[in-house]
Amino acid sequence: MEHFVNILFVSRQTALFREFKLAFKSVGTNLIQVEDEAEAKRVLEKKTIGIQILDCSQGEFCSAPAVSGLIRNSKNAEVFTLLMADAPQALAPLVFSVKEGICDILPLPFDPVSLNVKIEVYKRMFFDVQRVTSLMANVFPETVIEDFRRNGKVEPKRYKNAVILFTDFVGFSSKSADLQPMELIRQLEKYFSRFDDICERYRLEKIKTVGDAYMAIAGVTEDLPSPEIRACLAANEIISFVETEFALEKAQGKDGWQIRIGINAGSLVGGIVGRKKLIYDVWGDAVNIAARAEQTSSEGKILITQRIYDKVAPYFSTTFFDEVEIKKRGGRLNMYFLSWLKPEFCNDNWGISPNLQVMDECGLPAMDFYRMRRNILQMLKCFLPDTMCYHTIDHTLKMDETVKRYARLEALSQREILLLRTAALYHDVGFIVEYENNEQFAVMLAKNNLPQYGYSSEDIEKVCELIWATARFETPKNLLEQLMCDADSDYLGRSDYHLIADKLRKELALYLLRMTDEQWLDYQIDYLEYKHRYYSDLVKNIREKGKSLRIEELKEKRLWLIDSEASGQQ
Repeated sequence: MEHFVNILFVSRQTALFREFKLAFKSVGTNLIQVEDEAEAKRVLEKKTIGIQILDCSQGEFCSAPAVSGLIRNSKNAEVFTLLMADAPQALAPLVFSVKEGICDILPLPFDPVSLNVKIEVYKRMFFDVQRVTSLMANVFPETVIEDFRRNGKVEPKRYKNAVILFTDFVGFSSKSADLQPMELIRQLEKYFSRFDDICERYRLEKIKTVGDAYMAIAGVTEDLPSPEIRACLAANEIISFVETEFALEKAQGKDGWQIRIGINAGSLVGGIVGRKKLIYDVWGDAVNIAARAEQTSSEGKILITQRIYDKVAPYFSTTFFDEVEIKKRGGRLNMYFLSWLKPEFCNDNWGISPNLQVMDECGLPAMDFYRMRRNILQMLKCFLPDTMCYHTIDHTLKMDETVKRYARLEALSQREILLLRTAALYHDVGFIVEYENNEQFAVMLAKNNLPQYGYSSEDIEKVCELIWATARFETPKNLLEQLMCDADSDYLGRSDYHLIADKLRKELALYLLRMTDEQWLDYQIDYLEYKHRYYSDLVKNIREKGKSLRIEELKEKRLWLIDSEASGQQ
């Protein structure tokens, strides 16, 4: 997978920036130039910067306080800072200052070899830090990571209004006994990965899995209202998914899995214990009662305690179960079976998908992006013609991933990212109906389908504009449309261009036009050199060099082809 990085160049000297760009050969980088500290701080506060290069040749950034003021006012804790100077020895005391975050010096004038080697080293270091950060984010809650960054340790904390959700597969031991170990792992991976997605949607924090048990919490690591409702929404969606999988397994004559869920609310303590193989965990009476609710629940059922019932009864259908004895602690608690959302609060006919009112009360975005994504991908799998070898579901998935990465480099809002990704997923669905003018059907389908996923009329209009922007002879009018168009032709500047172009040639031969080898080379050269353009500065920085290389390669192929034909005629 490619890695992209933003590099911030801080200098008042435009000529110096031009010299840097001429000497700089690295690909996959977005160069951003600003003139002074104030501009640099604005960029650093908005975007994730991997490397910042500061011009010290004119007296700025020549002291630790000056550099420190720039670094410490940014959100970029992992930024690598390089200083440019024509008298590097004067800056020696600042270099390798861990306290100030300064890493190295770039002597002026630039030596292209030294410059590119150093930039590549710090790019790789930045990507290593990003990988570690990503790994930590998948292991620990965000609040825990932030505490560790600020204080170097994580103190246990008590939470008064936490919600705990436990799931467990019914009869797992007997059903798994006949499965091969790898098949068992694949099954658990399938279910738990979907549980992860559901918990992410409703902003629950997964705590751990133990065997076939899955545990998540709400109201602890996130600052959102109505954790009880969010946990019940997640539980309902988990039950629905497992029941669907169970029906599919039964239809194939297999022994499917069923699940039971228990939910409770109350006080608990969360923290990290031990010194090795660290894990974030929670403890308390409320946790034990949630586990008891899950153990008491039935196949395909969700059992909730009185504290959960008091909060969610207006929204969900419920049935009183019994007074349940709480082992070890003693005493008995009322528990209830939770059913589907009441009709006035759901957005579908099955009582699973919440309407805008419920989403708003839970502090969640109205758009049900992930359910929309699953359904549109399923439609593409089922209905895209098998003869499509370029406009395939893989192309759509790559487009989705590309717009997401570019949007994050541009520091777009979460809403803007979701709108871009929605348009990317819909933009080629028109190929189900017709090869040319396919955008018209894609727009029609988006207008028809997206309201059921909580998209507002304004959101749908924006998605349709983004789809139309990819049509031939259209010119993007804003940054989102530019990124959409650039992502659609992203491969033109990638190293896998020729493999993808071969697929396009085969598809064009089936639907539009067959071309000889020479005609195909002329077609590509003409398109890349004279007709195509990248629109956003970001993608120009990242892909233009690669695109130029592709043009050179195609011209070399054409010369070789002409020479070969001439030799054959002789």
